[in-house]
Amino acid sequence: MDRREDLEAEIRERISHLLGEPGVESALLNVAYAVVASRHGAGKLTPDEDRLVRGNYPSSNDDLIVERALDETGVLTVVAMASTLARIAVDYSPLSNVEAKVEQDGNLPPQVAESLSRGLAAQTNEAIGLGMTRFGAYATVVLNSTYRAVAVDGLPWPVVVRVTLDALTVALESAAQGPPEEGGHEAAIGVVARQLGVSKGQARRIIRQSGVDLPPTRRGQRRRT
Repeated sequence: MDRREDLEAEIRERISHLLGEPGVESALLNVAYAVVASRHGAGKLTPDEDRLVRGNYPSSNDDLIVERALDETGVLTVVAMASTLARIAVDYSPLSNVEAKVEQDGNLPPQVAESLSRGLAAQTNEAIGLGMTRFGAYATVVLNSTYRAVAVDGLPWPVVVRVTLDALTVALESAAQGPPEEGGHEAAIGVVARQLGVSKGQARRIIRQSGVDLPPTRRGQRRRT
């Protein structure tokens, strides 16, 4: 057993008598957050940083900001923890299984997904060209797609959550790997490949069709030298 497993076993033993208590889940999450904050608290915010935090959450106050504000590593840690918990719950639920759908989509010609990617990219670029921010364009696509999936097309919410977690994985892995030029694109390629049931080469082509300027593969770089 490594140190992490030792700690987990000790914590489980110490709180075993509390596990049936109402509200214990919330208490444990708050404690976990406090542990991260003790190591990665944001410290004293500048006036501009304080204003931005209050813009995110207008109900915040000085005490909450001191207690909850984290540095970038702390934010990444907490989001990764939450994502891991959600992924475990989704993976172990039969309600979220998409195996047959991925197989069906993987049997289609790659041009189908490429055409969809080109269409989304064209509409997004058009909105940006008309003055919408990149954030606004991204948020519109994601939120409208999520609403349509649930309210119009009737996809079960656990399936939609699975896709949302895949998108979150792209963001987290990209953050961990660094900027795109340092390999961050590989996270997106891997997730798209898994989600569509295609090879990484096909996923790379689909992403390029969406307007993303991917760097050449290592094999392509070797050919150039």
